[in-house]
Amino acid sequence: MTATGRERRRAPRVHASFPIHLSTETGTLEGVLRDISTVGLCCQIPAALREMTLVRMRLELPGVPEPADVEGVVVRAEKLRDKTPATYDVAMFFASISPAARQSIEAFVQRNLITEAAH
Repeated sequence: MTATGRERRRAPRVHASFPIHLSTETGTLEGVLRDISTVGLCCQIPAALREMTLVRMRLELPGVPEPADVEGVVVRAEKLRDKTPATYDVAMFFASISPAARQSIEAFVQRNLITEAAH
């Protein structure tokens, strides 16, 4: 948030905690989704990825029957302290997303915004 308390993000995000499957030129990774919005996500993975790395992702969203396949670009990667084995917090912006995947993500985000607001 900014000093005035307003959110700077372009889209609301919701907390999440479920597996995510990532593929890059150098191989595949399994991680855990931390949060997601309609424009990107943040996950925790066991390897560092450089900024601007293109990543293919398969999201198996709870309550959504079909997985969402998207491509994203790494915009931030930080090693988490005091985590063994090494764990990295990686934020990605969606670079390519099918209409069906976008609709699935939008539905998941909207459903969870309502749930989070109720708590």
